Amino acid sequence: MRGIFGLVLGMGMLLSASPALAETSKEDEKNKVGAQQTAPSVAPSRQNAGQLASAGLFAGSSNKPWSIVTTLQFRNKIVTDKDPANDRSLLYGLQGTYSFSNGLSARVRMGFNQRFVAEPNESGFLFQDLRVGGIYSHGLPWELPAWAGRIQFVHIFDVLTPTSRASQNQSLYLATQQTSLVTWTPGWNLTLGLSETWQQRFNQYAERAGRDGGMNVQSMIVGSLFVQYSPIVGLQLGADVYSTWIRRYSSRESFVSASSSQDFWGQQFGWDLYAFYRVMPMLELGASIEHAQSVLDGGVVRTHFVNRDETEFAFLMRGIF
Repeated sequence: MRGIFGLVLGMGMLLSASPALAETSKEDEKNKVGAQQTAPSVAPSRQNAGQLASAGLFAGSSNKPWSIVTTLQFRNKIVTDKDPANDRSLLYGLQGTYSFSNGLSARVRMGFNQRFVAEPNESGFLFQDLRVGGIYSHGLPWELPAWAGRIQFVHIFDVLTPTSRASQNQSLYLATQQTSLVTWTPGWNLTLGLSETWQQRFNQYAERAGRDGGMNVQSMIVGSLFVQYSPIVGLQLGADVYSTWIRRYSSRESFVSASSSQDFWGQQFGWDLYAFYRVMPMLELGASIEHAQSVLDGGVVRTHFVNRDETEFAFLMRGIF
């Protein structure tokens, strides 16, 4: 149970470090079809799905029902230009969790991004959406033979409130997000897993105002596969791959492109390589290489395994209390 709980905490903090799923879209950055605020919450939507997977490394103390996790993450594009301030950011996160009996927990998460380039008369600090939700984890209702390993399930439900500027600009009332994941630990310090996430957004207006307006994101679905290996105690190495499908509100205008039609789902894909090390009971360090991009670029299918504008390094420090 402690391992699964740590997995969920890791998922929460890393999803906030990436953008709230669809908080901002890749279309906002480049007028492309696609979807945390230039960071993911959820970049195009940086899911970081496998990184959920520092399973059990930061579950906190097992002798108390509550835990507090603080996160500091530095992000930088894999290639920087002559003005590197545009290509890097700091992400700060705070999550409080209280565990009840029978695998049920409640949590609250908040955070903000620090951009090194700011709009006139504004600071570079941008709040992320506040999340309030619950977590339920369990195993199979029957015992598996020892050779079959262990299977665990986690179900998460969050309500997102529009405390970020991106969500306020999109006239968001609130969003609901459901995530389920299953992990299989066959032995040999190896964990395999898959997850799905569904986010539904409720906006006052279907269309954003301004020159680069466009239709707001209404729904998002993410599917991911991940693998983890722990060669020594306290160290987790992992990788994941994921695909994101995004549907925007339908437009009534005849001149709007097919991306605003009711049956169009914009696709993104991404991958992550990561390592986490538990330096001491209250401190964890991590590093990752992350890639996320839209499948369509200007209406043409263009995919890259690595791209200077869509591949990033990230370094993370996490405190567990």
